[in-house]
Amino acid sequence: AAIDALQEQNIHVRVITFDGAATNMSTAKKLGCNYEQDVYYFEYKARQIFVTLDACHMLKVIRYDFLPFSVVNE
Repeated sequence: AAIDALQEQNIHVRVITFDGAATNMSTAKKLGCNYEQDVYYFEYKARQIFVTLDACHMLKVIRYDFLPFSVVNE
């Protein structure tokens, strides 16, 4: 796994950040995250690795979602 390769180089993964694409959310769920029950991490070799959404990207997505309704100016 990529986490193991990083660990071998003495890089400790504590957080994984990504946009809210369906494939990323599905992967987080398969790893053990459960956003409906406020579980924002998964266990990997007895360690918690947190999963967060990239806030800047999510604000951009929200902005584009509101453009058709003339809520924000382009």
